[in-house]
Amino acid sequence: MTGKVLYSPINLNKTFNEKFNRLGWHETRYRYYITTEQRLLPELINLPYTKQKEFLISNGIKEPISSYKQTDFVKEQIAVEVQFGKYAFVAFDLFVKHLLFYSGGIINLGVEVLPTKKMQSQMSSGVAYYEGEVYNILRHGRNNPPVPLLILGIEP
Repeated sequence: MTGKVLYSPINLNKTFNEKFNRLGWHETRYRYYITTEQRLLPELINLPYTKQKEFLISNGIKEPISSYKQTDFVKEQIAVEVQFGKYAFVAFDLFVKHLLFYSGGIINLGVEVLPTKKMQSQMSSGVAYYEGEVYNILRHGRNNPPVPLLILGIEP
């Protein structure tokens, strides 16, 4: 927006990274193997990564696919995602990342940090905002997503 001073999501993320890292919070990756064989999932997800490939091969999966998910900050079984991206990224955090880290035993709580609508209106791109995302969660009901979450709205 010409002539307006706006908050930069990129610069905000850099600042959060510096501050969280100084306090001992660090990016964490959760590695796993993928299968579309639903019958194998209950046992697969309880195995350590180093045993998953062998398990899949022994159950007829010829070329197991390795993958991972990353989360911004993890410390003491709490994951924090600072999200200044588009709407779809928040849904991915809430319904994929936090759930994967939770079901994998890495975290007991997911925290999503979002700008409030007031702050979002002063940002350089149309990012998701706290009030809208809380509304989306509430519409799903009490058990969805099935991971303990704290959603924080921030503003200057």
